[in-house]
Order: sequence, then structure tokens, then C-alpha cells
Amino acid sequence: MMESRGTLKPEDKEPNIAGLEYYLEAFKELSTSRPSSMGVSPIPFTAILEYFKVYPCGEFDEFLYLIRRMDDSLLKSYSDKNKPRGDNGKPSSTGNNKV
Repeated sequence: MMESRGTLKPEDKEPNIAGLEYYLEAFKELSTSRPSSMGVSPIPFTAILEYFKVYPCGEFDEFLYLIRRMDDSLLKSYSDKNKPRGDNGKPSSTGNNKV
């Protein structure tokens, strides 16, 4: 008898993106246009606009909205991963700089 390894958590499952592949591919391509800096920067508006001019699909406002939501999610993920951690492994609170 085979041992069960447990059930998958919702965040471990791949999302269903049927019909949204265009936006995912656009996001991947646009991610290469991020400015080089010390951290991860947002995708520039001008890059999103230029991409849409070459590969139009639907309305620009909708395209911009979806790309920005994906970008915000990625930036938040990077931010969460890079937060200072306390001894318990949880993010430590910042802003309590007592002198």
C-alpha cells in the first residue's frame, strides 16, 4: 500500500488561465523591460504602451490594468521574500527604530 503525501494546498495548484495566455506571455516579455536597479522595479508604462502598439488585443485600459495587477503581485511577492526575518522566522516589524 502506498503512503499518502497529503493533499495540495490551494496555493500549490496551478491556476486555470485558459483564454488569458496572451496576457501571461505579454507579462513575461514586458518583464524584460524592467529598469536595472538595486531591487525589482515596476514595468515602465512606456514599455506597456509600446508592446500594445505592436501586439494590440482588446482595449488598452484593460491590458494596462491586467499587466499592472500581475506586476503588483510579483513586486509584492519579492518584497515579502526580502523582508527582514526575526528569530522565529516570521517577518520582523519595521518602523520601531528606537534610539
